[in-house]
Amino acid sequence: LSLFLCSRIPFPGGYLLGRFVPNIYRNCETTIVNPTKYTLVFPKQWGKWDSAPPSTIAPGDIVHLTSSDNDRMGCVYLVQSDDKDLGFVTMSVTCPKGSANSAEGSPDQPGAFVSAGLETYEEHGTPANFQFRIGDPNHACWSSGKSNDGKLECNQSSLKTWYKAIVCVDNVSPYTLATAGCYPSPSSWSPMWKSEEVILSGHQKIFCLTDSQATLYWRALQDLKEIGYTTMTVSKTKGEGSPEESNIFVSAGLQPYQTVNGVGHFFYKVSQKNLASWDDNSKAGEVKNDQTLLNGRAKVLVINTFDVELQYVSEWGPSDAWYFNPSGNIPPQSHKLLVVSTNDRCGVYYQGERNAYHLSFTCPKASHNNAEGSTEAGLQPYSAEGTPVTFTYKVGTANKASWKDSHILALPPFVPRQLLPGFNEERKNISGYDWSSTEMMK
Repeated sequence: LSLFLCSRIPFPGGYLLGRFVPNIYRNCETTIVNPTKYTLVFPKQWGKWDSAPPSTIAPGDIVHLTSSDNDRMGCVYLVQSDDKDLGFVTMSVTCPKGSANSAEGSPDQPGAFVSAGLETYEEHGTPANFQFRIGDPNHACWSSGKSNDGKLECNQSSLKTWYKAIVCVDNVSPYTLATAGCYPSPSSWSPMWKSEEVILSGHQKIFCLTDSQATLYWRALQDLKEIGYTTMTVSKTKGEGSPEESNIFVSAGLQPYQTVNGVGHFFYKVSQKNLASWDDNSKAGEVKNDQTLLNGRAKVLVINTFDVELQYVSEWGPSDAWYFNPSGNIPPQSHKLLVVSTNDRCGVYYQGERNAYHLSFTCPKASHNNAEGSTEAGLQPYSAEGTPVTFTYKVGTANKASWKDSHILALPPFVPRQLLPGFNEERKNISGYDWSSTEMMK
């Protein structure tokens, strides 16, 4: 007997996709109808199908799947519009030898699931016939072919088999969100997360947590100017987001959340107020995680007061000194936030239109916080005690603090080697050079 491989066959209202197997081998027949204007992508299958579900189900497509197996099986898709991830649609079926036929589909839960639209089915007989109409209400469930009790039987249907949480990021802000990384590693998130992920204003993306707890970091940009960071930390049962803080944070906008069938559902509306917190899933409260607040050793806010771009040259310090890569130019009348994760001294060099600017700082465990800047690096008064500390530089203005005094400018700088203008490495390494000389400040 011949088997016909998966093909696209013209069909009223769309296409018929599938692999057709003679009746004597067919134990389960599943039809997926997509009457929506959305596309189904990123398929994940489980169990034994006669042929793999297609990689994409386009609007108007009708997919026909068969199986000669008696065990449970199913498939999962991400539903996408042109600019938004709407949620997952999951479909699970079985036609066992010793019990009733069963099937179930995902419910309608915005930001997490799109209704699979399971139609009523016969609980007895072989082959079993199941039909899903994506976006329609479910009229049946695993325990009944005639009614829907709203419960999911299979862990694959709720995504519990693979994920701890579903995180929907709805960028309702006027900014572009550019990924700044994730914690503790990219493997904490599903393959849908990309190292250069961007969420444009008005767009929506969904990410899935595979670790026990993890954080997403975003840089909010407007016309390439940094507005601040948006951070999101979740576990299976708890979540929180960055607060609103000028030049530092853009509010993550965490909405009230819940854990459903062992999977956390988190919805963020970026730039709106947080309506939930780590300790309360329906009320704003204190932010508890250092990762959410970018609490390394120090935050360094570099403000470019010029009408021209401030060019990044290099940084110095331990290789693990930074939360995020400090490289990158600073547009005119804009700023950049650097986050320091080391106790050791470190710094960064910038080049302006006429002058070079060197910034040096430290937040040690056993002594006071210290910072300084070369001429007109614009170091502002800072706290000599406490962790984390914030150092602010208004580049192009006079220094108002020094290494020796957090509120008074005192010359010469304490670590002038790092502050030498001109980026002259040869001068820095001259044996016997008088580093206390005021010549370096000219």
